Amino acid sequence: MTGICVSAAPASEVAVDTGGGPPWLDLVPETASPGRARAWTRAVLVASDLRHLAGDAELVVSELVANAVQASSSAGVLDPVRVCLTPIGTQLLVQVRDACPAFPVRRHPGVTDEAGRGLMIVEHIAAEIGCHPTPGMPGKVVWCLIAGDPAHGNRACGQ
Repeated sequence: MTGICVSAAPASEVAVDTGGGPPWLDLVPETASPGRARAWTRAVLVASDLRHLAGDAELVVSELVANAVQASSSAGVLDPVRVCLTPIGTQLLVQVRDACPAFPVRRHPGVTDEAGRGLMIVEHIAAEIGCHPTPGMPGKVVWCLIAGDPAHGNRACGQ
């Protein structure tokens, strides 16, 4: 399996190796992790000739990693957050694992609330979304499938 572990390294220093299996990235659960995951996601998709999914995928990965970081932090768990991107034809399976066993709950924020919209954003962009426990270890995987049509661009960008 191809993988990269990142802690405090800037995203610009992350190498992408997509040979031998789906690429994955381990991140320390910290506030800078969503940004690092976004940059890594773009690099993987450009290298995989899936550039047309980059905008949607970056937004989805950012939201899911932010949720995973928050879940890990609130549970007091310092295990890495893992992001895995699996191209399936013109689609992309995004999986984000964290060590907190609690499944995400969709919130209904008010218009002035500053948080709570992440899963709604992911649901809007993704063709499918789900969550399952990780077998043999504590935690869960939140996943989504981004369906892409190279002729139609990114849903997140309104294209």
